[in-house]
Amino acid sequence: MPQFFSIGLSLFFLVFAMTASCQATEADSQPQAKEPATLIIQNKSHFELVALRITSADSTGFARLDLNPGDEDELENPGGTAVVSLDLGLVLGTWKDIPLDNAQKLTLSGDKGEYLLVQDAAGNEKGYTGELKSLLPEKDAKPSCSLDGFHTGMTMKQVCGLLESKNEMEDEILLASMGFANTVWSARLFASKDKNGSTDDAVLEGVELRQKLTGDTLRAVMADISQRHKYVPWQASLPGIELTFSDMAGYEQKDKDAVLSCALDAYLAHCHGNISVQYVSADVMQKLVNSEVPDKDIQIYTISTHGASQTLIVEMTAYTFEDIKQ
Repeated sequence: MPQFFSIGLSLFFLVFAMTASCQATEADSQPQAKEPATLIIQNKSHFELVALRITSADSTGFARLDLNPGDEDELENPGGTAVVSLDLGLVLGTWKDIPLDNAQKLTLSGDKGEYLLVQDAAGNEKGYTGELKSLLPEKDAKPSCSLDGFHTGMTMKQVCGLLESKNEMEDEILLASMGFANTVWSARLFASKDKNGSTDDAVLEGVELRQKLTGDTLRAVMADISQRHKYVPWQASLPGIELTFSDMAGYEQKDKDAVLSCALDAYLAHCHGNISVQYVSADVMQKLVNSEVPDKDIQIYTISTHGASQTLIVEMTAYTFEDIKQ
């Protein structure tokens, strides 16, 4: 399946040695390769633009973008008339019959992220209203499943058996709603296929949960991971602060938790910038404290926030023994 590539990627050229006359002959006989058309993707909404999918009659392209409000990126323009799908974290937007042949910029706009503005090479702009679908159930509705029923390494057949409904953003990404820490989240489930690309044998590689950032939800997630799952903070990154709890060998766990809680209180007072807190199981932490490399694959929880879009993210990710050694 064709994929989009960032314009920032390096281009490698193979240069053949030849005489000056041969070079002139080649230049006269062979036309120069045309540079691919580009498309600027710009986020002027209040949402985070997580990913984009463009589907035309003969191709489908997907790109993970993670564009905060005000950010932009540049991709190859596939051209034609296409359906544009945008993953906005808590909302999935779809715009049909978008003309891309002469387009130079796509801009997501509107208070609800409902407008897609298409700008051509001459600067002319036309707006399109899309269809927005919440990735969360109605207020007070119970989730169809809980994160507790999932673990990395389970087969995607088992995963789909637990999901009542889902949206497929890409072959290896499912969008659904999921319960965790007494809150309903927008969930992305990532599959890892085998070398032959068999969907039947694909396994769950990670889960990403998203909700609006509030202090209460952040605290509830931290308590759930610590108390029910018996995980402890390993590393934390906040604006101007870097913490590695495995290096705090002389501190009791309650003291480490107090340090983290104090740093989070300062962050929540403003909610500017991003934070990230990684949790590992207590037995893995003990090995890290003793400067030992865990001798098995492990599962890590990561809590992070994106201040610009006021988004709270919880990730459950598998790390292999080789990943840990690196």
